[in-house]
Amino acid sequence: MSIWPPPALGSADGGATGRGGELRRGTLGLLGTILAVFLLAALPEAVRLSDGGLELHASAFWHTAADYISGLRDGSSLQYERGAFNQTDHFLPAAGRALATSLPYAGLACAIALTLSLGLGLALGGTKREHLHDLVSGVGSIPDFILVLVLQIAAVAVYQATGWRIARVATISSEQQALLLPLIVLSVIPTAFLLKGTAGVVRTTLGQEFIRTALAQGLSRGQLLRRHVLPHALLHVEAGSSRLAALIVGNLFIVEYLFNIPGLGRLAFTYVFWHSYQPNVAINTMFLMMVVFAALWMGTWVVVALLRWATRR
Repeated sequence: MSIWPPPALGSADGGATGRGGELRRGTLGLLGTILAVFLLAALPEAVRLSDGGLELHASAFWHTAADYISGLRDGSSLQYERGAFNQTDHFLPAAGRALATSLPYAGLACAIALTLSLGLGLALGGTKREHLHDLVSGVGSIPDFILVLVLQIAAVAVYQATGWRIARVATISSEQQALLLPLIVLSVIPTAFLLKGTAGVVRTTLGQEFIRTALAQGLSRGQLLRRHVLPHALLHVEAGSSRLAALIVGNLFIVEYLFNIPGLGRLAFTYVFWHSYQPNVAINTMFLMMVVFAALWMGTWVVVALLRWATRR
């Protein structure tokens, strides 16, 4: 008797329909995201303070989008002001350097989150110790700036007590960038998010009838986890891949700013409000953040596909 897969979740036609629905949702999501980028970029100019309170100038949304699109034709949307004398410079070289800095940090944080959430999820899912699950939830709720403060104080305290520098801390110089501490801060919340759900899926799967049947047929625990439990955990990771990418990209702004990392986040913090508001810098930076998001999302899907293939061998 075959014990895997468990009862089918849908037909082939349903799968094709599902893929078509995913494509439509993805297209609508992309268009909605682009619209949201223009709306967010226009917000500082659309909302103004007057004697009567806050006023909303809806026309600013249209003007921001129209000016940016027309600026793509003459190149002004791809320029920005910087320096003490507000000299104009090309945005793409600076954006390329920032992207080359941000993407490795985000990619490594995503890899750490995937590795820890799957490894610890398989381990914690088999235990009923509720305090461990509460600990995961608690760690995932700690704000980024608190993590940065605690980790930097701990690194300095260890160095002062032992002379051993366990990690570089944030400095005013960008020449020696911190690596370990930013990666820890970037990966804690995404790991906790995935780990909590993965452990729950593993716990539920281990209680199913087909698992008991597999054990009765003599499968080892390792075979059981690889062939039957891991595929279910991967479904949760796949479903949460967009949230995982969003958490990392959202935290990237704060982490780069606090650790003085010359990435996309610091580029936005430095030049969006350079003397005057530059909406084109805000729009360009948000589009680049979408590139990072897409890279993380697709990378997660590739990892899930490879692991799923490995479980079937």
